[in-house]
Amino acid sequence: MKKHFQVRALELHSLYAWDFSWIMKTLDFISENDMNTLILHRNDFIDLIIYPGYYFGNENRKYDSIFERYSEIYEKLYRYTPTRRSGPYQRRAFFKRVLEIARRRNIDVYIQNKELYFPDIILEFHPELLNNGRICANNPFWWEFTRIKYRELFEEFPELSGVITAPATGESRVSIKSNRCDCELCKNTKKEDWFRNLFKSMYEPINNAGKKMVVRDFTFDSQAQNEIVSVMKELPDDVIISLKNTPHDYYPTFPENSRIGQVGDHDQWIEFDSMGQYFGWGVGIADLLEDYRSRIKSALSKNVTGIILRTDWESLDGSSSFITHNLINQYSIAKLSKDPDTSAEEIYRLFLEKEGWFIDEATEEEKQSAVKYFMDISSRTWNVTSKTPFVNSCVFSDSSLIPVSL
Repeated sequence: MKKHFQVRALELHSLYAWDFSWIMKTLDFISENDMNTLILHRNDFIDLIIYPGYYFGNENRKYDSIFERYSEIYEKLYRYTPTRRSGPYQRRAFFKRVLEIARRRNIDVYIQNKELYFPDIILEFHPELLNNGRICANNPFWWEFTRIKYRELFEEFPELSGVITAPATGESRVSIKSNRCDCELCKNTKKEDWFRNLFKSMYEPINNAGKKMVVRDFTFDSQAQNEIVSVMKELPDDVIISLKNTPHDYYPTFPENSRIGQVGDHDQWIEFDSMGQYFGWGVGIADLLEDYRSRIKSALSKNVTGIILRTDWESLDGSSSFITHNLINQYSIAKLSKDPDTSAEEIYRLFLEKEGWFIDEATEEEKQSAVKYFMDISSRTWNVTSKTPFVNSCVFSDSSLIPVSL
């Protein structure tokens, strides 16, 4: 059994992914707790830092930087999309700074998204993408667009380690899972073929740049999972497969995701949540230390090489495990991902020390007593909180809120 994960990542999923001070807080936590990867998860992240220049008049060739691209296309940008003219230009400086600070700390940075995504102006440039007002998911244009977008991404940001994507949820702007186009091409194209086309279009520029492509096995139903799994088996061996630790989503009452350990020769990463989308948002405290421990040990026994901890959620901006008691979950993952046998006492003490819970005058004996007292309370919180968003271990709430059906 592997003793620890090679990749130990924190993920920002809310608008904190664009907050420089919050990213610095996250990088500090990663550095101080011997983790090594930052993931910025926004579906439109790439589309906010890349034009792509080719569709505004750049030639289909390599450019030295966005400055060279911009010098050729600024007039067309002004004419057709003035707000996007300055957007990628300015965000480039932001992201370059993030990448440089991460590099100095030996922290890898990945962008995570759900493809396909694109800027609105593309529909004006290519009206043939619409059939009766509906976007055609199978128009061959999308495969050219994807190749160019990712090629320009890595030409502009060679410091980036790779891209993580989930194409099978229907949450992107274009997806075969939410495709409503009824043209003949869409009627006669298998969903598996759509996934193949997308993966090929992404893999080519990512691989040419020497970067990593990570595909998430994240779907909303068994049919979609079967469709994408059959195609994932065909992917080159250097493509990494990322799996949530429980089936479909972050439900701590659920058993282990049965796909873990069943990805062939691919490296596999496992995903956890600390913020608590489905287990109380941190308002209802959910200390998952021992749950993490058992799942981590199982994952390591199945040769999982990476672990991702999501600290917030795209639909609840302003909330994070950084600002609730669920912060204990971040410390738990940080320590257990390095050594799953780390004692609970060590993790709780680290949390109390780092977060300033001890008074300066506390003796060693008093600290030990405080750790035991705190551990006795915190370790029991999940058993209490779980009774509210779950009923008989089944999902009852709607992301920790009263179901809309009631």
